Amino acid sequence: MAEDSEEYRRCPRAAQAMEEIGETDVGPALARTAVGAFLLLVFGVPLCHVAWDYRNDDPGKKTQPWPQAAAIFTGVFRALDESTGVGWDAIFETNSALLEKIDAFESALDSNSVLTEALQSPVQSALVLVGAGNERAYIGREQWLFYRQSVDYLTGPGFLDEFRFAATSADPRPAILDFRRQLAERGVDLVLVPVPPKAAIHPEQFVKNARRGLENPSYAQFLTEMQQAGVHVLDLTGPLSERAEHSAQYLESDTHWTPNAMEFSARLLVEFLREHDLLSPGSTRQYRRFAERVSQIGDIARMLRLPRDQQLFAPQKPVIHPVRDPAGLPWRSDVSGDVLLLGDSFANIYSSESMGWGGAAGFGAQLSLQLQRPIDAVTQNDNGAYATREALQEEASQGRDPLDGKTLVVWQFAMRELFYGEWKTLDHEKVGTPERDSSAHPASKNGLIVVGRVTKTSRLPDPRTVEYPSCLFVVEFEVKTVERDGVSVDGGSTTRGDALSSKAVKVAIMGMRNFTATEAARYRAGDRLRLSLVTFREAPESIKVAPRVDDIPNSGQKVYVAIESEKLDE
Repeated sequence: MAEDSEEYRRCPRAAQAMEEIGETDVGPALARTAVGAFLLLVFGVPLCHVAWDYRNDDPGKKTQPWPQAAAIFTGVFRALDESTGVGWDAIFETNSALLEKIDAFESALDSNSVLTEALQSPVQSALVLVGAGNERAYIGREQWLFYRQSVDYLTGPGFLDEFRFAATSADPRPAILDFRRQLAERGVDLVLVPVPPKAAIHPEQFVKNARRGLENPSYAQFLTEMQQAGVHVLDLTGPLSERAEHSAQYLESDTHWTPNAMEFSARLLVEFLREHDLLSPGSTRQYRRFAERVSQIGDIARMLRLPRDQQLFAPQKPVIHPVRDPAGLPWRSDVSGDVLLLGDSFANIYSSESMGWGGAAGFGAQLSLQLQRPIDAVTQNDNGAYATREALQEEASQGRDPLDGKTLVVWQFAMRELFYGEWKTLDHEKVGTPERDSSAHPASKNGLIVVGRVTKTSRLPDPRTVEYPSCLFVVEFEVKTVERDGVSVDGGSTTRGDALSSKAVKVAIMGMRNFTATEAARYRAGDRLRLSLVTFREAPESIKVAPRVDDIPNSGQKVYVAIESEKLDE
């Protein structure tokens, strides 16, 4: 094509491209190879899945004789059967249910991907060697690892910037001030303990020659406003930064602080409470501590999804100090204590054995040791912005006042929650006078046995993407009958538990344990179950501290925990 032609003058770059393409010569052999490679990529992955699924006869994973890909058709027919509407309502209802099932199917397909299992870990290992992390972890210096969300909290915009408040619960101040107001009306003081991110205390392990004590741009304003509003805040950034000059305050491959830093923070908190005259006279107990060495690989190292036999990150072996009561028993929270600790995984890491770092040595235990008095604690991994406050609200609705006899609430949460947390404003006005319900507590130590049907389920995250080994998911459950000694009890009786008959409740079920989905994770709407229910206070410690996934709208249902569950035949 000549440069002085009309077509070239109208669009010279397009004409030049056409001229160059026109001179490209693709032979038959190359064309066939390119088409074959394309078809292999398109069809190879699903064919590998189908072949693997046919060979997989593990009864815990394979629930039908046909390949997993065919399960979507079962979902179509179930969506049609579950429709209760008429006409257009039935069509829209079925379509909505079908979309949910397709979404769940895609998530399950991704979680069970044999190619992902085979390729992801080796590829990630190679990336770590060149200093690359993944969507959840940064690789630091000298094999230190950093949680991406915590680093982004420090380097991102201020959490009080106005543009963020389009989300209804983005601003932490209203929720904190409202909670403080409700506590003050009951004569209870509030102390906030935001735990700074690892990168704020050890930035030199992330970027060479970085200065310690980094903060989010809004943190100074937050502290000032809390002080002006009369909210006590223990700022740990400065003291931990000073100690970091001489010793590590955070675990190298984990999100959390070292036992030494946690114990120092507990001592600092007790000094703060005494300085501000926030401790009331109380009964004392003789608590003692002991030394124990534990060994574990950090949670951030697990987030990298490396092979199980990886040698890139060695387990750390810190010394913890378990606390024992006067009877020599391991420390446990005590509802008789007038100090209530609300905490997240920073409080749990050395107390919850399910986290793998020992037990009875966490933040609550160290507070009891320093105060020589019992401490009540409501702790839950993750969602420190609302999870523990929500637990208080749920407990009040089940017939027990969690603030009865309390004079002080210590609210510990990870500082990154100020940016990423869901700061719900919750109503605690009824905490002092909860409505009594004969079904609030189980009839025996084995819980309240109920039979019914699942109406809605929350979606569990992919076990490969979570930070904590265990996770609860919440289902909406319609109770049909209450059983005692294997016999159904009809409603109408005043015996405890019968008030649940024919009612919809929310039930938290263990859907993940040790980073592996449980059989209960397969429960879906329409499944008929037998559950053993308890309240959260009565649940085992390993269940109480596990984070919860609850994306079911709250309609005022009570929330229970299933300590046992069984799927029944139709």
